[in-house]
Amino acid sequence: MNQLARDIGMKKIKYANTHGLCNNENKSTTLDLALLCRYAMQNELFRKVVSTTSYSGTALSLDGEAKDFIWSNTHRLLSKSEYIGIKTGMTTTAGACLASHVKLGCREFIIIVLGCKHIERRFKETEILKRWVMKKESLSKPPKEYEEE
Repeated sequence: MNQLARDIGMKKIKYANTHGLCNNENKSTTLDLALLCRYAMQNELFRKVVSTTSYSGTALSLDGEAKDFIWSNTHRLLSKSEYIGIKTGMTTTAGACLASHVKLGCREFIIIVLGCKHIERRFKETEILKRWVMKKESLSKPPKEYEEE
């Protein structure tokens, strides 16, 4: 995983274990996480999974009993049309985090929020950053190269 990370341009990330949780030797930056998201979102199956708001199914227990379940995505901003996907996360060290893939106008952006003290704050911070991007990129309307002449 560390080699793949370097191959896609992630310069400061270090994985000390396979799941990336609760190890003081795991290191990353927002830029590294954005590069990882951009890379992962090129995979159509991954893109479909992380954009799914809920999924239902039936699982069989070891004794053969069927149990219905509904899995709900915790990325609440997926209910807004401009949000394509990615994931939520939380550890004691990193706090509440959110990686989002957003389509604004004709362009797509990755927004990474780390270190929120409260779970709800990651969604608010993401929305603030999305509005900032829209303002900076003048994305309340399509970029000039996409306007009809």
